[in-house]
Parts: sequence; structure tokens; C-alpha cells
Amino acid sequence: METLLASVNVVVMDDRDLVKAITQTAGTLAAVPTPSTSIRRSMYIGLKKLFDRIKDADRGKCFIPEAADATKPLLFGPDSGTEAVNMSRAEAIISVVKAVPQWALKDQIRTLVSEERSTKVRGLLQTALA
Repeated sequence: METLLASVNVVVMDDRDLVKAITQTAGTLAAVPTPSTSIRRSMYIGLKKLFDRIKDADRGKCFIPEAADATKPLLFGPDSGTEAVNMSRAEAIISVVKAVPQWALKDQIRTLVSEERSTKVRGLLQTALA
């Protein structure tokens, strides 16, 4: 998962190709049937790194709603059941919010906060709402 997400070169691709690459990659990841805990953690770590690169390259402005629609199911899917994976998901969400602030994610984040059992994960998610 991390390798697939790392293959998206945010510096070289033009805006249209970057959005297409994110959308296609998200679709590929979403197609994995019943991902294991380790696969989910790898996906969240890869998403965090990808969106950190997007922010660092100041490429977030090119993202259109279709890319958000493809990415949201990865970030806001079912609870993994483990605090470590949910922490990785929270870190990925924070990276997305920082890289692409125009994506309206606050309602989904609030829902995660209200459903999260771990106070550490809730606290981390709340930073994405600030």
C-alpha cells in the first residue's frame, strides 16, 4: 500500500495527471476486499506521506471534488478496532486537511470523534477540526 501511494510523483505531474493518479490509486486501494489491520495501517501511513508531499509541494489547490470522493472512503471507512491503526488514520486525516483544506471533511471528522473510543485518537482527530 505504501509503495503504491509513494509512486505518485506530486512534483513532476501536472494538475490533471496528479488528480487522476490520486483518484485511480484511491480506487485501487478501495477495491481491496476486507483489508487486514496491517494493510489498513500501511494504507494510512502511505496516505499521510502522500498528502504531506502534496502540502510540501503546495499542490493541494488543484484537487477537485472527484478526488475527494475517491479518497474519503479510505479515510472514513469502518473502525479498525485497534488504537494504533486509528491513530494512523487520524494522522492521515490531519495531513489531508492541511494539504487540501478546500475538501469539506469536518462533518466526517466530527462523526469519527464522536464514535472513537480512545481519548488519544479523539484528541488527535480534534486537531484536524481546529
